[in-house]
Amino acid sequence: MEAYKNPNTPIEYRVRDLIGRMSLKEKIGQMTMTGKGSLTPTALRDGSVVVVLESPRSSPPHSLSPA
Repeated sequence: MEAYKNPNTPIEYRVRDLIGRMSLKEKIGQMTMTGKGSLTPTALRDGSVVVVLESPRSSPPHSLSPA
């Protein structure tokens, strides 16, 4: 069983294992947030958007925006 799937493995090792398995594109996709209204089929298919905000806003809340 992969370390990231094993609930008995310490969280630090699980995170390292999972991140180590991800491609750069997948990592960027995890950090990309978009609103439902700005999704495109291409973005979903190619993995460039992984996080979809539930609210009707098209951008993340200010507290999550980079400083």
